[in-house]
Amino acid sequence: MSKPALLHDALMRALGETDQTLKTRGTGTFFQDEASHLSFEGFDGKELRSAFTVEKAHCSMAMETLHSGYMSTLADVLAVYVLGFTHKSWKKNGPAIELSIKFTGAGKLGARILTKTRILKETKSLAFIACEGYDAKGNLVFDARVTKFFVPTVETNMNKAKL
Repeated sequence: MSKPALLHDALMRALGETDQTLKTRGTGTFFQDEASHLSFEGFDGKELRSAFTVEKAHCSMAMETLHSGYMSTLADVLAVYVLGFTHKSWKKNGPAIELSIKFTGAGKLGARILTKTRILKETKSLAFIACEGYDAKGNLVFDARVTKFFVPTVETNMNKAKL
């Protein structure tokens, strides 16, 4: 069996994009770097599944467990990716206007963490997204909710202006 595709590469294939196109859209390499350790496990049209192994760089200095800031950043990054997989016409990452997270378990150094990310609800300009992380035993490690604002693209604004 082949190694699972990296999340970033899977999204690029799904959108028919290249890294250079993403850079011009404003997402830059930050998301690519953050997702470089995530393996793409699947997307069923609603839920994005990815996984990673907890490395020393992901842990707090005091303990060998996932750092709370890392889990928060991961939830925000995965929210961007689920939007990318869900909306083929999605053009630009909007900012997170709210992020809440519950830390319910310890992702220990060396543990494999499975993430599940899905859009709960959408309005004209907002997406409400859930992102959860589970250990190998199925125990919830973190439970995040992210609200993302959709930033209109220049193309969309030009169409509305009917120039």
